[in-house]
This record gives sequence, structure tokens and C-alpha cells, in this order.
Amino acid sequence: MQVSCLNRLHYFPDKKTLFYLWKKDKRLIVYPLLKAVFASLISYFMLFFLDGLIGGRNILLIPSIFSILMLNVFVILIMHKSENLDFLLRLSFFRELSGKRIELVNEPSSWRKSQAIMDWQMHNGGPAINAYRLLEKRLTLLSSLLIAICYILFSSEIHHAFYLLLLVAFSLLLSFVFYKTEKNVSITLEKGIESLMENNRKGDYYFALLSSEFEKMKSIRSNNKNSFVEGKYSSFMNPMMRLFKKEEYEKTLIGLFEALSAILLVILFLALSSTSYSLTLCLSLMSLVLFFTSLFRGRSEVEINNERMRVYLEFLDLEKKKGKIEKGGKGIRLENVSYIYPGAENKAVDDVTFEFKRGRIYSIVGPNGSGKSTLVKLMLSLLSPCEGRIIAEEGLSFSYCPQSVTIFSFTLGENVAMKKGYDGNKVRSLLSSLDINEDTELKLGSDYESVGIELSGGQSQRVQIARSVFSSGSVLIMDEPTSRLDVKAEKRVYEEALRVKPGDTAVFISHRLSSSFYSDEIIVMDRGKIAASGSHEALYSSCALYREMFDEQKNQSGL
Repeated sequence: MQVSCLNRLHYFPDKKTLFYLWKKDKRLIVYPLLKAVFASLISYFMLFFLDGLIGGRNILLIPSIFSILMLNVFVILIMHKSENLDFLLRLSFFRELSGKRIELVNEPSSWRKSQAIMDWQMHNGGPAINAYRLLEKRLTLLSSLLIAICYILFSSEIHHAFYLLLLVAFSLLLSFVFYKTEKNVSITLEKGIESLMENNRKGDYYFALLSSEFEKMKSIRSNNKNSFVEGKYSSFMNPMMRLFKKEEYEKTLIGLFEALSAILLVILFLALSSTSYSLTLCLSLMSLVLFFTSLFRGRSEVEINNERMRVYLEFLDLEKKKGKIEKGGKGIRLENVSYIYPGAENKAVDDVTFEFKRGRIYSIVGPNGSGKSTLVKLMLSLLSPCEGRIIAEEGLSFSYCPQSVTIFSFTLGENVAMKKGYDGNKVRSLLSSLDINEDTELKLGSDYESVGIELSGGQSQRVQIARSVFSSGSVLIMDEPTSRLDVKAEKRVYEEALRVKPGDTAVFISHRLSSSFYSDEIIVMDRGKIAASGSHEALYSSCALYREMFDEQKNQSGL
């Protein structure tokens, strides 16, 4: 009943948080309880046993010492076996959070919540570990209070019940005043901390621009605009740091006034009762006053942490939104598939029905913005169709070369294989076929520790193509794979990409029609719809859009 009331006062972490800790590791609940019992026995020893030496209660000596010693040994053993519960919980929380972030990495709606939780983790260990600390602190304080109350109730020295009740009432009043004051400070402080952490991310971004993101900074450096980014990096945090210091100072002052108020209340009680009391009774009264003055004061901290824990548990319950891909048949079949981007007026893909058969080579062509890349993202389950359905053969695996080129700060071989212990001969052979003859152990890109070579745009694109071919999925999808390559290099890319295993499928997306010569079937898209499909010869004679695009490119680049 008492614990239930304290929960309603937000004295303890809420039930969901406690259940999370219990499920994570029962010791996270048991250990704070043991520490609280240990603290209560220490208080018991100090108040009853020490007072017994001067008041004739020596009979309490043996059970007091025995209980304290046995519990002390037990707690030490638990501490030894716990292997630092604080650290284990922090590690578990980090793994759990990191795993969920990776699972939801393609869900933009979860990014902000995900980053906020990561910020909390970096700031104070996260809501889970903070709940564990709060539970430990609150239980210890409560246990000491219970012993103090027992001593006061059974003490023969208390003759002024009215003054004692008055003392408690004033303590509660002060606690409420401190709570209201601290709540405003805490809310402002927490907002400041969150802004500070958000600015920290901006600072990391600015520093990355200045230090390692050479590719992004080329145009800025060439125009001598470095000072603009440097100014952003050097000044972004100063206002937040001032706010942080100010609010922390106010919070410290509140705590100081609380302690002074407790001392003054006890002195006032002793003065009004006009009776001399023992030191142990004074200590008991001090424990009583400190508990009640802190009863409301710590509430804002618990409320904030409970809310953060609620957000975290909701985040853990989120599930990755998977595309509506059903299993069955052979190859991939799209039936009346449509997709519209949030906020857009027109559908990016509009009522598309098509079947990609096993063992065939396809090209998806069309003007910019015709829906080619969106169609592929739907096939890859990176987007979920708004209408229609996609049916894919059981066990299909995809190798995807996206439109944007990404080179990681790894070795050349690791950039292709994306794993350790790769087949070096296979990687070298693949790179050589794409006219890249560099050492596979060569470091690429730049990070905070080392600087590697910088590839040209065409080389970077070929490395990314090699990465998708190396992964050997049963469906190879390449989105604008040759946009940075000359005609000779483009031919090599298609020849290498077409060395697919019998039964595998390849899909090329391009507004350049050179891929058409390597394809069994060409899909022409226009305004989100499939305008026509067929072989090059059939489309050139029957599809005006395809013929117009082909003739234009033939005149420009000599297809």
C-alpha cells in the first residue's frame, strides 16, 4: 500500500520500468533491495545499539552485530558476483538500442526518436541505467527513514507530538515548494541538454566536413569558404554551454537550501519543545525531515526518466515496415502496384503490372522522374506499395548497386567484399575486368586516424559496381551504374555484370539506352507508368518515346 502511494507520487520508477529491469536481470531489483536492507540495519545499529550503550539496551548488541555482519558478507558476495551491474546494464542497453537502430535504419520516421534515445544514453547512461540508480537511491533513503520513524515512535524522549506533526507538515510544505521550483529548472535544463546534444551532432557534422569529408568540401575549399564552416563549428555550442552552467547552478542552490531548511526545522523543533534530546534522536529527526523535504523534490527527475523510459520501450516495440512482398511463383511479379511519396501530388509509380522472369536481362529506361528508381526500391522492399501487391519467388537474394556512389574508408578489397577473409583472387580479377589494377590492400578515403587515396568519380563508380557483382545475388539490380563512365568503360561494366549464373536475373535502370543492346527485354517508363515493353527492334518501331530517346542519344553520343 505504501509503495503504491509512493509510486503515485513518482517516488519510484514506474511499473513498466521496474518490470523491464526485472526481465533484464533480476539482480537489478534484488541488489537495490539488499542495499536498502543493509542501509536500514546500519541505521538500526547507529540508533538502537549506540543508544543502548547509554540507555540499558545491551540485549540488542548480539543480534545487531550478527545481522549486520552476515548481511555485509552477503552483499559483498552479491557485489562480487554481479560483475558491476551498472556496467552490464549500460552494455546491454547499448546493444539493445544499437540492434534496434540498425533494424529500423531505413525507417525515417524512427530516426529522430532513435537519435534522442542515443543522446540520453551518451548523457547519463540512458533511462534504464538511470532508473536503476534512482531505485537504489530511493530504496536506501526509504529504509533509513523507516528505522528513524520506528526509533522516534518508540522513543521515550518524544513528549511533544504536536510539534512533531508540525515538523512533518513544514517539511512537506518545503518539499512541495522545492519541487515546483526544481521542476521548472529541471525542465529548462533537460531542454537545454537535449538542445546541447543536438548541437553536438551538428558540431560533429561540421568537424567531419572540415576534417574527413573531402569530397563534400571540394567546392567550398576551392572558393575559400572554409571560414564559414569553421565559424559554425567554433560558435554553435557556446550559448548552450552558458545555459547548461546556469541551470546546474540553480539546481545546486535548491539542494543547498533544502539541506539548510532541514537543519533549521530540526533546530526549531528542539527549541519549541524546550527539552534536551539525545544525539540519536536528533539524527532520527534529521532523517525524517530530509526524507520529507526530498519526497517531492526528486519527483521531477523520476517523471522525466519515466517518460524517457516510455519512449524507449515504445521504440523497442517498433517493427520494421516491410514491403508487401508475398512469397510464391517464379521470379518477381508486380500486380497493379502504385506508390506516392508523402506530400507529393502525383504517383511516382502508377498501376504497374509486370513479371520479371528468372534467367533474363532487363533494362528499365525512361526520362528523368519517370519512376524507374522508385519501381526498383519497391522490388527491393525499401518502399511499401500504396496499392497493389508484389509476389517474389521464395529464396530470392538481391545484389543492388544504387544510384549514389558510396566509398567507405576501408581498403580497396574490403570496399568490394564488405567482409574480412574475402577471396583476394576473386576481388582482384573482378577489379581488373573493370580496369582497376590497384592493390586490394590500398586504403581508400579518409577518417580521423588515417588518410587514403582519393578515387576519381569513374573509379568510385566501378568499385561500387564490383561490390554489387561480388555479392552474387540471384537478382542483380543496377541503378544508373554507368553515369560517370565513358563508352569503353561502360561496355566493360555490362559485360562483367552479364556474367550472371544460369537462372539469375539482371535489371539495369538507366536513362542512357546503351544497356538496351545487352537486354532480353526493355521496359519503357513514363510518368510512373509502363509505356511499353519488348525488344529493342520492337520498341524502336512501335514506341514513339523510345524511338525519340534512342535517336537523340545516337546523334549525341553515337550509340
